[in-house]
Order: sequence, then C-alpha cells, then structure tokens
Amino acid sequence: MANVETINVSSMTYYRLKLGAYQNQANAAADCDRLKQRQINCIVSHYTQQPLK
Repeated sequence: MANVETINVSSMTYYRLKLGAYQNQANAAADCDRLKQRQINCIVSHYTQQPLK
C-alpha cells in the first residue's frame, strides 16, 4: 500500500510518499537504507492515513 501526503513549509510544497505495510521493522529499515544509498531521504515510521486509490 502507498499514500502521498502534501505539506507546505516556508512557502515550499513537499510530497511525502509512504509505503507499507511491512511485516517487520527490520525489512522496512533495510529498504530505507537502500534508498539512502541513492541519496533519497528516508525514515521508518508508522503507516497512517488513506492509501492511494
């Protein structure tokens, strides 16, 4: 599942892509580490809000 959140900070629009759900935190952290190796900012957090339709 995936969802996109939009947030405005200091007149800039940012898009937050949330992917899930993982069976465990270790798998989520491993994928996050792979994204970081590609210079993509990533954190592991709880999956919230509605998925994309």
